Amino acid sequence: AAAGLMSANSFNAHEQPFTELWLVPDNPARSPLRAVHVELGVKSHESGVEDFTVVLDTGKRTVTERVTLEPQQVWTQAVIAEGDRLRASLYRGDPAEEPYRTVWIATR
Repeated sequence: AAAGLMSANSFNAHEQPFTELWLVPDNPARSPLRAVHVELGVKSHESGVEDFTVVLDTGKRTVTERVTLEPQQVWTQAVIAEGDRLRASLYRGDPAEEPYRTVWIATR
């Protein structure tokens, strides 16, 4: 049993930490076209606690949220899909020139 546990731990040690970012339309078909509401979400697969900044640009306004996540923790927020295109960017810590992750959807 100890060998199996050691093998599982050594496998996890080689995985690269990462964080997910998503924009998912909140309608039955999950289609971005004519979406009214969208779920903005982040899930950390990092190896420790991380501070992030999420920037959402709807084309009509920009919203900035600071989020601190533990490994495997999820943060979500319901967003009104105003504008023709929504773009979410995720930064480690404060916003920098290049985002860590970026996603977008066209609603029209």
